[in-house]
Amino acid sequence: MRSQAIWSDNGPGMKVMTVLFGTVLSISAAAQTQMLPLQEALRAFDEQHDLAKKEMQLLELTRQHPEAGPALLALATTTPYTDTRWMSMRGMRDLHYRGCESFLRQSLADDDALVRSNAARVIGDLHLEHTRRKLLKMFATEKDPRAIEQASSALRELDFRAASVEIRAKIPNYTGQTRGCLLQALGALGTKRDVPLIAAYLDSSDPGAALVAPEALEQLAGLDFGPRLMNGGQGFPTK
Repeated sequence: MRSQAIWSDNGPGMKVMTVLFGTVLSISAAAQTQMLPLQEALRAFDEQHDLAKKEMQLLELTRQHPEAGPALLALATTTPYTDTRWMSMRGMRDLHYRGCESFLRQSLADDDALVRSNAARVIGDLHLEHTRRKLLKMFATEKDPRAIEQASSALRELDFRAASVEIRAKIPNYTGQTRGCLLQALGALGTKRDVPLIAAYLDSSDPGAALVAPEALEQLAGLDFGPRLMNGGQGFPTK
């Protein structure tokens, strides 16, 4: 339906109301046309490879179909498309669907770094405690910075203190955001003997480390460095 401007003797207020009413009806009609059956929505999501559009489709799919967790899992395990596999994990996370634990565990060993990254992230977000040892094993051998960031954050979320040894070992080998994530995880999972290691990055020329080191020390040793720029955390990796 198209909105039409109706010129009326009642003045511009009535004209505006008429246009607005038509616009509301148009938006409502468009929303109704987007209410796809679950299987049709899944098919459209699977076949979309523009990541921004694919993410919007997933958002609509999970909003319109809160029961879609098992269907997303089935799609993720059968699709030939890697982007569908890792983005479906996000949908299952948003739906709090814990039946994907076995799939996520297997995905930690996937050849694709984005699949491993998103699997690690969702394991942490869903607090899948029984998968944390598998997650640590993946983290210990992981080389891709994106997967290291998400796995270290997930280990922190799971409060898996046994991971501190592997986290400590990786810190000197990475820079920037990746090192910042590792320092943040060590601040949460380490011990007082890690204070000197973290403190060494307070005046680092590496901005990723220097930004996070005060927060890590505050958490680990109870030190107060006063107000500072907030660290916004890491979003899902997409590239």
